[in-house]
Amino acid sequence: MEVKKTHIGAYGIIIEDDKIVLIKKARGGYKGKLDLPGGGIDPGEDEETALRREILEETGCSCDYINEIGIVEENRAHRDYTQISFYYFVKTNGKVAEPNFTESEIETETEVQWHSFEEICNLIENYPAETNRQKFLKARDMAILDEFKKFFSIKI
Repeated sequence: MEVKKTHIGAYGIIIEDDKIVLIKKARGGYKGKLDLPGGGIDPGEDEETALRREILEETGCSCDYINEIGIVEENRAHRDYTQISFYYFVKTNGKVAEPNFTESEIETETEVQWHSFEEICNLIENYPAETNRQKFLKARDMAILDEFKKFFSIKI
């Protein structure tokens, strides 16, 4: 029996001044796609180390406080792998440097945007998901935001 690949990532809902959430928006080939900052865990890294590295690379922010929200495991059979994603609540120290985007992020014109929690929920909820994959990703992100809201008692 063949063992399918497993991709593991760490992602954060970043709070600055207890009222602003950070996301990234990619244009180009992924026009309008909204993502929480984060990404893959490199060999030898644990989830928190990877999260800190990804947050710094993608946003220029360092993490002062990290608290786990939950874990999502996805069977991505269409690509023959399983995705395991760790989601965290992150507070920054208020110092923001320039992001250090990858070539792929530069090619898709990725940008960093700060929004209120309500705005992020509206942006993701109103994203026009056309494929089953897009619908699943939208539902996954809304579920994570809902868990965040419950856990941290954010009123929207």
